[in-house]
Amino acid sequence: MKEREEKIIRTIYHEETNRFFKSIGLSEKLEKGELQCNVCGEIITVTNFRAVTRKEGDLLFCCDKELCMQKFRT
Repeated sequence: MKEREEKIIRTIYHEETNRFFKSIGLSEKLEKGELQCNVCGEIITVTNFRAVTRKEGDLLFCCDKELCMQKFRT
């Protein structure tokens, strides 16, 4: 039987988005438009940022498009 992987889910409220990106050292990249949605490639902004996850050491971001969110979760 496989051991269950422990997952931590954190919530980032919209008004805390800038603080979150600053805390992970990416506020400058966010401001310069250097972060992209991992699904569609759209530039991530404070307004359209919806989700983030870590995969194989990389941070992956998702915009607020419904189709992107569906693909991002799978």
